[in-house]
Amino acid sequence: MAEVKDVVLQIGNRQAPELRVSVSYKLSFSPEEAGRNYKLEIFLFGRENGIETKLYTFMYPLNLPPSRFSTPYKTITPAAKKLMESYTDTAEVSRAALRVPEDIFAVVSLISEAKSSIVQVLDWSHPPRSVAR
Repeated sequence: MAEVKDVVLQIGNRQAPELRVSVSYKLSFSPEEAGRNYKLEIFLFGRENGIETKLYTFMYPLNLPPSRFSTPYKTITPAAKKLMESYTDTAEVSRAALRVPEDIFAVVSLISEAKSSIVQVLDWSHPPRSVAR
């Protein structure tokens, strides 16, 4: 079963207005999972007085023009020859986004999805008739 391991959070130059935040992690997959697509998400949470709050979501560029569009996940497809791999994702995060709490930690989420078949809601071969009043 797919697994996320050894998550490490590093925050660079804490005096700068933009903080360089890096999250390192390892992904491990079984041989049967090779070739399947997974969504990977990374979040930064703060904890203060026992209450956890989401502070930031890592964003990833879409491979669509224009390149300014992004999404809160990236797709991971494990290869049969590389069932365990290490990654590091880095983001520039404003100090205001990490307004803060006593503690900050990263959560790395790996999601496997399965889609249903497509179901048509409307039959366009017979357009709806307007009702006269």
